[in-house]
Amino acid sequence: MSLNPQAPKKPDDFAFALLSFPFDTLEAIGSRIASAFTSKSKQQPKESESAQVVERMPDITANQQYMIADRVYRTEVRGHNVSFYQYHAAKIIRITCRELRHLKPIDFTPAIAEGAALVYDIDGAIQWVRQNGLESNAAKRAAPSAAPRVSKEAVKTAESKDDLVHAKPAVSAAAAAPLNITPATGNKSMPFTGKIASFGVTEIKIEGRKPYSTYAMTLQSETGTYKKQFIGEHLADLVADHCLREGQLVRLQLLGKHHFEVTENGKVEQRSRNHYAIQTL
Repeated sequence: MSLNPQAPKKPDDFAFALLSFPFDTLEAIGSRIASAFTSKSKQQPKESESAQVVERMPDITANQQYMIADRVYRTEVRGHNVSFYQYHAAKIIRITCRELRHLKPIDFTPAIAEGAALVYDIDGAIQWVRQNGLESNAAKRAAPSAAPRVSKEAVKTAESKDDLVHAKPAVSAAAAAPLNITPATGNKSMPFTGKIASFGVTEIKIEGRKPYSTYAMTLQSETGTYKKQFIGEHLADLVADHCLREGQLVRLQLLGKHHFEVTENGKVEQRSRNHYAIQTL
């Protein structure tokens, strides 16, 4: 006879044994099962988080290829469509031309702008390209000279016809200027490229001085960011000689002060006026 009173004596007492099983034990088993399910549910989002970390996009680097330009501007320069991408944080304006894929992009920086006496913005970059072109200095040195070769026979024929002067290159506006011109220096001597906004006689008012009338021309930068006014009676001559009109794209450069003498009431007076060179684009 068994000494354990809880153990069933016969198989028929098995149902009675289940009923008499301690309820605390059943609660412990149930809590273990519940905790197992809850722990699985808690682990599930951790796996998704780890998957998200793996699929995250790489961080933006300093390489311009992975950066978004703060400002983009496109215009025609020397017969080609040129794009200007300005990156404020990197302090770079990248200049590219898709039509000339063999040329590397040019980075217009504040140091280049300062060396060329230009404003560091897209307008300054456009002026810099118009003056220097899209090719690097090394490429320019390696390129063959574009000047046409004149044969000895052509020179002899020109000399015999007194037409040799026509075979020479055209004299620049700066070289053709009178000798009594005091050259402009600093930023004033740098050319400005823009569209003609207006021109004509205007009245200039300066504090502490009597107002006076003179001829003025206002150019608007190519991007339309700002306008710049130039004054001088010589501008009236340039407008008439080149048949200029509003909206025309030109490059205007101050050459300096043209000094001359004027006789009034029997007295000789020394006067001066701004002298310019202009080029239509």
